[in-house]
Amino acid sequence: MRIFTALILASAFMAVASCKKKQDCSEPEPIQLTANTPVYEGWPLYLTTESSESYTYTWSGPNGWHKEYDYYSNMSGGEIIDSMTAAKAGRYVVDLKSDGCIVKRGIVDVTISPVPAPPCNVANNSSTTNLGGVGGMTYTYVSSGASGSTYGVQASSGSQAITFNFNGDHVPLPGVYKSESGYYPSSGNMNKVGVYIGTGFQDFIIKPDFDIYVNKVNGHTVISFCSAGFNNPVSSTNIVISAKITIP
Repeated sequence: MRIFTALILASAFMAVASCKKKQDCSEPEPIQLTANTPVYEGWPLYLTTESSESYTYTWSGPNGWHKEYDYYSNMSGGEIIDSMTAAKAGRYVVDLKSDGCIVKRGIVDVTISPVPAPPCNVANNSSTTNLGGVGGMTYTYVSSGASGSTYGVQASSGSQAITFNFNGDHVPLPGVYKSESGYYPSSGNMNKVGVYIGTGFQDFIIKPDFDIYVNKVNGHTVISFCSAGFNNPVSSTNIVISAKITIP
């Protein structure tokens, strides 16, 4: 009888201790979880939150996506999900745990954005311009390919050529990119592209932050931009060019 009573008391003590431990975990503090949402289908999703050695990180998302590790296994305070699809859209959560308690929680809702069509209508493999001698061409030859960490597309005719340089070793994914003022985009910046027009005498480089549209049309990749400004190394005249190039 004494043994039985002792067992009951021990069980009760453990239950109380367990309840007490649970009661020690207060509501988690809300923290910021950022994402590059909306994201185009096929593009990576970047999730970023606090980075601290004090916590264990637990990530969760749509369709049972789950990861858990301590800070020393991944010190970035972030996660990357490659090649987003409609099925991967939804709510993502990160829990920061310490001593068995969730002390901080971040939540973000992620959506997939359809790729828009360019807002101008330019004939295929051609460009329009406000300044003779730069653009305003019909291009007779289009080539493309990867060189190291850059994928280049060039359309040429006679002495003029327009060149696009994307980050990566593959055909650019459909989406809207931003021009960067230089021959090449900054390393690792997926949504940037370098664009320039060479005339044989001068190179005219696009100004930064113009939209470069990449669409998939009848199985082909089409690159377009509308009324983009280009730097003029010859005079003070503003240069405004639109173009549409299809990779064969």
